[in-house]
Amino acid sequence: SHLAIQIIELAPGARWEIPAGTADLNRSFYFFQGETLRMDGQVFSEPSYAFVTGSEATRLENPGSASARILLLEAV
Repeated sequence: SHLAIQIIELAPGARWEIPAGTADLNRSFYFFQGETLRMDGQVFSEPSYAFVTGSEATRLENPGSASARILLLEAV
């Protein structure tokens, strides 16, 4: 089994791609601090949860002028 808990901090203008995992990987994100977060093209401007397919890469971008913080939870 696999378990990961991470806090991701993205500076203004930063981009980060989380690589694809296995087909049975469950991955969720909680955007909890910052102005704006773009995840795979979807824009969040308030605290939000997102559940994504772990078998696909996920691209995070911070288009805002303040740092963004995201909680990543993943498990098999």
